[in-house]
Amino acid sequence: MYVQGAALDENVRSVHSWFQDQTGESLRLLFYICLWRLLPAFILMTLIRSIGNYYLLYGVVFLFGVSFGYTLSLLSIVYGMRSIILMIAYMFPQYLIYIPMTMTAVHFADRQMSQTYPPQFSRTLAIYLLIFVGCFLETYVNPWVLKLIIKNFSW
Repeated sequence: MYVQGAALDENVRSVHSWFQDQTGESLRLLFYICLWRLLPAFILMTLIRSIGNYYLLYGVVFLFGVSFGYTLSLLSIVYGMRSIILMIAYMFPQYLIYIPMTMTAVHFADRQMSQTYPPQFSRTLAIYLLIFVGCFLETYVNPWVLKLIIKNFSW
């Protein structure tokens, strides 16, 4: 990154031009997003069940917060206050599912911390189904939202 942020600006603009060319109608993209969302969720749930400790979930939520702050900071360097609108577009609509689901999981883990329960397969299946719905929205709706925001704000 150059001192004035020229390299960052160039990278962000190339990503936005890539988003403008996307239509969001790709089964390959759905598979890719599901791989990057469902596989970590499976690994996280397996580790939590095998270790018997939910503190790992708090670390993952912390890392999500750090990545959100990092992305918003980089966008702020390039776009200033317009970066907030762009960040909302990056997260819409899939995070309408991911954020409440994560908050519910943290709340549930906090209540269950001192007690051990057998795995509830119906709850696990519901979690994976919600993640898949989020992946579907991320694949087919989010590219249209990003395309609309990037086009109308003429970055």
